[in-house]
Amino acid sequence: KERNLSMLNILNQHELQEAEERLGIVSHYPVDKRNPTGYWKGRLAKMSERAMILHLVELVIGEFAIVSKVFFQYASRHRGGEKEEISLSWRNARLDGRVSQYKRNWKVPLKGVLELDLVDIRKPDPVSSVIMNATVFSEALKRLRESEIGPRAKIKEIQEMSLSNFFSCLQVRALIDLFEGYPPYQEEVAVLMFARIIDWRGYRFILQGMQVNVREAVVTRVGKINVFWDSVATAIGFWKLDLSDMEDRFLMQELVHFANVEPGSNVIDCEFRGSVFEIPSSWLLQVPNEGWISFFYNRERTVIEKYTEAGSWDGKSLGGVPPHPTTFPPFFYLPALPENFEESKDSKNDTWMYLEKIRLVKETLQKYVDDPDEVFARLDVDFGGELSREEISTGFVKAGIWLTPKEMSLLLDILDNDKSGDVDLNEFQQFWHHSPPLRQGDQEQVKYWARRGVRGKRYDDMIPFYDIRSQYEKEEVALYGLWKAHENLTDHQNIKRLFS
Repeated sequence: KERNLSMLNILNQHELQEAEERLGIVSHYPVDKRNPTGYWKGRLAKMSERAMILHLVELVIGEFAIVSKVFFQYASRHRGGEKEEISLSWRNARLDGRVSQYKRNWKVPLKGVLELDLVDIRKPDPVSSVIMNATVFSEALKRLRESEIGPRAKIKEIQEMSLSNFFSCLQVRALIDLFEGYPPYQEEVAVLMFARIIDWRGYRFILQGMQVNVREAVVTRVGKINVFWDSVATAIGFWKLDLSDMEDRFLMQELVHFANVEPGSNVIDCEFRGSVFEIPSSWLLQVPNEGWISFFYNRERTVIEKYTEAGSWDGKSLGGVPPHPTTFPPFFYLPALPENFEESKDSKNDTWMYLEKIRLVKETLQKYVDDPDEVFARLDVDFGGELSREEISTGFVKAGIWLTPKEMSLLLDILDNDKSGDVDLNEFQQFWHHSPPLRQGDQEQVKYWARRGVRGKRYDDMIPFYDIRSQYEKEEVALYGLWKAHENLTDHQNIKRLFS
């Protein structure tokens, strides 16, 4: 093989490309098509590494292209304007450090260093594919936990496991937890396992429980559209989109379409270019190609149930992959708006959006400083040990932490729960620790929010949105060692088993 590769070095560009087309590809670098998702890097002047890149191109223009074509044909039937076809598999490519876009009939250059994230967009067959046996998985998990090998070697073992097994979202969460305190390796597991999950509609809930910087890194590598996919499990939530970005604009076009065809209030708290905004009907014809827009997307309970059962609220096929029961975690659940909710009349603080806004405020702070003591110290400029509302408001600006007026008002109401007018370090630390994401079984967090009026069903309904563990049987969660010492293994409340 080495001799054959060396012979190719004497060919010129046109001869080499013709030889590659006629002879196929030979490579020392394994590209296992069972799970090629991940980061790849190749020196194109080195024949074996060039051949590796050509293997990846074959997948993109072959099996992956078929899935991509079906997906975009489905999306093209939706309103919102003409949609650009975006590469779903070939992502973040750079040639010698410069952005390199993949386009049809693209030829692999003869030299340079090419780096990219390849994403397998094929979904496991919902009928024939089987999740790795729980007992076998727990034994493999135990070996990895007890092993003295380094994190890189553990990633390698997980990759080997992924070639011959499919997994549940809960199992992927357990693998991610192996690398607690090592964000880059948590990111790597989340990316590596993207296409090997049977109940893949729960993938976004794995991401919900991750640190904000890790989650954003995973989404950048995997792709916003790939995470969103057909919206069945992903539309509900907060969106902040840059319409000049092709992926963001595609998502906006999809959400405009769904907001038009689905009943009830959908787009809440919408702001466009910094001003309160109501999406006009003209956006059904063409979504703008510039400007930032943010909003909460909502669905009523009946709409959510129709999606999980029939594929869409009116029973029409979504195309691509239908909502087969195995594509959902067993206790799949999404928060919903009350029927007949009207934004102008009804309080949003009584909905799921209240806790989600608080999570977003904390994430904004974390992007600047991920330490409550340091944030408090930056604000406490007179070293008095307490912060007034005015100190917090002005201190955030001076510290370079920018919150919108709505975010600031919400934060101050939570911090100063007793209305004393001051916030001490302990209160600030409590807010930091107990802010969403909510954690299944964390009784101290339950008490914290009960004192602030978020309790009972209103609280319980949000746990599956934040904690993937609550979407599985408690026995399986315990088998994988995913309960912390201070958490109680309580039965699931207010949630029925999906497709029971």
